[in-house]
Amino acid sequence: MKTTILHHRFIAAATAFLAAAIATRAADTVALGFPLDYTTSSALFPGLGEDPEVDLVPRLGQTFVVPAGHPYLTTFSFWLGDSPVFQPQAATFNAVLMAFGSDRPSGEPLYQGPVTSTAGLQHGEVRRFDFNVGVSLNSLARYVVFLNAAPYLDGVPSFATFASTGTDVYPNGTLVSSRSTASLDQVSDSPWQIGASGWDVVFRAEFRSVPEPSSLPLLCVAGIPMLIGLWSYRKCCRLISKQIR
Repeated sequence: MKTTILHHRFIAAATAFLAAAIATRAADTVALGFPLDYTTSSALFPGLGEDPEVDLVPRLGQTFVVPAGHPYLTTFSFWLGDSPVFQPQAATFNAVLMAFGSDRPSGEPLYQGPVTSTAGLQHGEVRRFDFNVGVSLNSLARYVVFLNAAPYLDGVPSFATFASTGTDVYPNGTLVSSRSTASLDQVSDSPWQIGASGWDVVFRAEFRSVPEPSSLPLLCVAGIPMLIGLWSYRKCCRLISKQIR
């Protein structure tokens, strides 16, 4: 009887602890842009890549302002599709985070993501691409995350489309692009094109007040099987107890 009560209390305490950890994590997250489960049938324009017959750019992204009190950018997402016409190869790029002035990036890259491509996208499919940034920024300062296809252009047509609403959904930022294929240390040498009327791409940025403890995700992941194991152990003890009686 005492063992059963202890099991109940332990499971209840472990469950409450995990729930509190997850709730704390969610409460400290501030998101800009669109929900993670957003789906779209909006026009997919402009395009990223290269094709002599299509108006494409090698660098395209979204500016944003860091929320007050939540300067730690955890993740940034874009919704991308394949080209409206079939191309010989998928678009290849990496995500870059930089400060952004009045009309161009400034300073050094603060984050450079892994090489990514649209390979595997079905024709007409739009998919969310997530980038785990993990960088502390300055509150209320303006930055840009852009997809950089310039280093991977090889003369073979490639084309990725950005999901876009064609409206000013997010008032503190806008779509920006550059036609320059110069190296990354020269992206600030010339002005970037700014989206008309504050036009935004479909994006999401998640921020926290401080970096997340590295042990928290592991604890949350490990906690679920631990509770399942405790439940199974309790059930087994009941069966053994019945057999003894």
